[in-house]
Amino acid sequence: VLDDNKTLTLANGDRIPMAPDCKIIFEPDNVDNASPATVSRNGMVFMSSSALDWRPILQGWLLRKVRQKFLTHLESDNLNDLFDSSYLKIYQFFTTNCESKMALLECNFINQACKLLEGLIPLSGKEENQSLERKYLEHLYIFVVMWSIGALLELDDRA
Repeated sequence: VLDDNKTLTLANGDRIPMAPDCKIIFEPDNVDNASPATVSRNGMVFMSSSALDWRPILQGWLLRKVRQKFLTHLESDNLNDLFDSSYLKIYQFFTTNCESKMALLECNFINQACKLLEGLIPLSGKEENQSLERKYLEHLYIFVVMWSIGALLELDDRA
């Protein structure tokens, strides 16, 4: 409960006083257990995962990385094509046929894939406007999908 005195009271009874200039951002999966007082004191933005799927997140990441000159336009197009060709089918198979260790939203899987790509795409060894080969990007794509979606699978589903 967040009361009028800007004190956050947790379910276990702990009380956290907030400084006058303190701002808090909550990103809950749901607000089922939030009190009406807490909900009424917070501005809320509701984003349904059915309204925002993985494509805008990926496209935004690709666009940002092209602007930062981390990716070339060709690399961005190749990665976009790779995700378009199979990511949705893999994700649907995962959600319908596999058991996950924990529940995550669709946006978390694509964010994880983007972060893995960012860590695996080499920064050095490329000359100006030189693109990585598509075959190399295909290998990276397989790896990041395997570890973004497959990382949460139970052992029986990993085989």
